[in-house]
Amino acid sequence: MQTPPNYTQYPRGFHRPSLNLDFLGEAFQIFTKNAGVWIVAALVPAVISTLATILNFGTSFAQSFSNSASSNLNLTTFLAANALILVLSVVGGIVQTIVFGGLVKMALATLRNEPIAAGDVFRLDGLGGNFFLTCFLVNLCVGVVAAVTCCFLGLPGIIVNGLLMLSMPFVIADRLGPVEAMQASWATLKPQLWAATGVYFILSLVVGLLTATGIGTVIAQPILAISLAIIFRDQVALPRQQSSTAR
Repeated sequence: MQTPPNYTQYPRGFHRPSLNLDFLGEAFQIFTKNAGVWIVAALVPAVISTLATILNFGTSFAQSFSNSASSNLNLTTFLAANALILVLSVVGGIVQTIVFGGLVKMALATLRNEPIAAGDVFRLDGLGGNFFLTCFLVNLCVGVVAAVTCCFLGLPGIIVNGLLMLSMPFVIADRLGPVEAMQASWATLKPQLWAATGVYFILSLVVGLLTATGIGTVIAQPILAISLAIIFRDQVALPRQQSSTAR
């Protein structure tokens, strides 16, 4: 049986550690040690999103001062601007999902004490040509499940999202497809269902507060990626490595 990577900072003992909020302190520590690299790596989707926001604000502001004499021109400009906003939003969303996969890959490498660079966010590192497509699909699937369950189920929706939060690390570490990664995440976190729900809620709150600051997007995404990598390390890679050592 192949031995998993030798992740650092593992607690000792042949058991799966309890899921708690200790990962947040470690995530911020890892981020601050190499903040420049993480910020640059997360910058591209943040810039696209910011451009869309600025354009949207500018279009709304200009429309409020329109006059009847140039209504046709204003309508044409308004439609063109909104089409551009839509394109930027879609492109930004696609790029963000791809970049997030790269950030998780960088986070897992950091936990293995491997050096990272901002450009690593777009490197395949032997993961195959469909890596970015898989990252996009798993984010899309989890996002759809998150939206549907939260809108129609409320608290059960938060529980579902908590159980699926390790989907992306499973894609990176085990090269699973979207459905298999979601199933693996669910099976891993189900024994700690309420803890996973609480962790997901707090992590979403932290990321939301950082994102709300605008420029905080380039901090929020790395913190989220690092946090999920730490949880994956403790809940999956550690027990797996302990099991291999025991044999």
